[in-house]
Amino acid sequence: MLRSMTFARATVAILTVFSMGGVVAFGHSGFYGEYGLLALRGARHQERVMRMKKAALETERARLENLVGRLGTERLDLDLLDEQARRVLGYSRNDEIIIR
Repeated sequence: MLRSMTFARATVAILTVFSMGGVVAFGHSGFYGEYGLLALRGARHQERVMRMKKAALETERARLENLVGRLGTERLDLDLLDEQARRVLGYSRNDEIIIR
């Protein structure tokens, strides 16, 4: 009887140690693992950065679309065309001041 009680206590102790080890292993993985809390925090930060980059690119795209639209054949902006041609070709008149 004493032997079976010792065996039962040892079994409970071993199961407790293995259970606690499992809890620690899963807890560590849940915090530091590939899909853990730190990875989620990093992914959310990366999402915010990418959204800001997307907003900046959308603004730049709208600006470029505006310039392209103003140089199109249906509504040609002659001042913009003159400015672009002078900038690309490097031409200016003698009485002009160029600021770069």
